[in-house]
Amino acid sequence: MISRPIAMVFLVIVLTFNLISQDRKKNVVYLKNGRIISGTIIEIIPDQQLKIITGENVVYTITYADISYVGNERMDYYSETTDTTIYARGITYSLFAGLALPADEFGDNSHSAAGYATSGTIIGAEVNFPLIRSLYVNATVAVISNGVDEGSFRLNNIPATITTRIENWTCLWILPGVRSQTTLGNVSLYASVNYGWATVRSPVIFLSDKYSALTSPSNSGTQSGYSVSIGGAVFDFFTFGIKYFHSEPSLPVTALSNPELLDPSVLHPTLPLSTYRQSVSIYTVVLGISF
Repeated sequence: MISRPIAMVFLVIVLTFNLISQDRKKNVVYLKNGRIISGTIIEIIPDQQLKIITGENVVYTITYADISYVGNERMDYYSETTDTTIYARGITYSLFAGLALPADEFGDNSHSAAGYATSGTIIGAEVNFPLIRSLYVNATVAVISNGVDEGSFRLNNIPATITTRIENWTCLWILPGVRSQTTLGNVSLYASVNYGWATVRSPVIFLSDKYSALTSPSNSGTQSGYSVSIGGAVFDFFTFGIKYFHSEPSLPVTALSNPELLDPSVLHPTLPLSTYRQSVSIYTVVLGISF
């Protein structure tokens, strides 16, 4: 699982951006008659009207025909209007965290390249740059940590006389891509496809008996990877989504530090090859905030 220092840092970041976003999300409606109304948009009826509440708790209902454009006091953000439609444009950021579920070979316990991975966690961030109307350039950075099914690993590989301790799989994903987004009232829905790089770090395996011990060190590999995501946001703040990640890095095989305790080929069935391909497939369910 993710270490306590990383979790604490992520919590501080979330709380900090939560406070910042409350100020950055202040809307400004510019009317065609020159009047400016500042506050928070609380309702949008497409092609008809919007409602905005000011800092004095006064609610204004404004028809689209009276709006010149909608802006934001603190962000490079604006909305243009035509006779019937508001097109929202602006850079958006989000932080998210959630559950990571291994799939295919990565979560298998019988394949020669099985990962023995179990459920874990994901934390990450996204930024979206507007292109035209509902199309965005998207960049995602995420760290996924998955545990290891030690029971299955021992059953398939390790004699009962040997004690084991296995650390987690760790994957870093850096994925640019594109996102399509549509807004239905206070809910925004999106679908995105990303393609970039994945760095995968295998678990460290510690083995010992009453006489000796050995360590199978962690190895890492970087390979192209991709993700496919669907999700949405409520009130342009609370986000939710399902994300699928996949990569197939080549990981080096490192000789054991004490081969007398255990035949190296037990832990590395691919020997004498110097590398092996590890398929990494992960489904994630995430919640977060957008600002």
